[in-house]
Amino acid sequence: MQKNPRANLHGMLTLIKASKNPLNPVFESITNSLESIIERQSTEQELIEVEFHFNDQDDQAKRIDLITITDSGAGFNTKSYSRFNELLNNSKGYKNRGTGRLQYFHRFSEMIVESNYKEHDH
Repeated sequence: MQKNPRANLHGMLTLIKASKNPLNPVFESITNSLESIIERQSTEQELIEVEFHFNDQDDQAKRIDLITITDSGAGFNTKSYSRFNELLNNSKGYKNRGTGRLQYFHRFSEMIVESNYKEHDH
């Protein structure tokens, strides 16, 4: 049996349902940012910046076109990147199943993750 079998995203979205709270992806991102800041253990000023970009073309309702979340956290290293690549990975902690990123796909058609990759402070 393969150690890390491939998962089908559509199948995973069926297995892990969308949160009833439409802002769940934002809360998930802020939680991840806070955890990354704690992991970094820096004495510098810490930052989490959340930007909502709205489509103002529709007079009836404003639609969110883009959410950008920036933080001054630790970024990826081998351990955190491996965890990020595995769904249902609970190695991060109690009741953490590694499925939070699926909430993004329930609400948005695209997700881009940019991170600094640091290994042993290099």
